[in-house]
Amino acid sequence: MEYIFGHDSVIGSETLKIKGETHTDLQGFCQTISEYDDSTITDSFF
Repeated sequence: MEYIFGHDSVIGSETLKIKGETHTDLQGFCQTISEYDDSTITDSFF
C-alpha cells in the first residue's frame, strides 16, 4: 500500500491518499511506521 499525506489549503484540512489493490476502511487513530537502515519514520493520524 502506498500513501501520501497532504493539506488542502482552501478548506484547511489534512488529507490522506491511499493507493492499493484492496479497499481500506480506516477509522479512528491509525499509525504507520516505515523503517530504514538509518532511521524510522512514524506517521500518526485520525
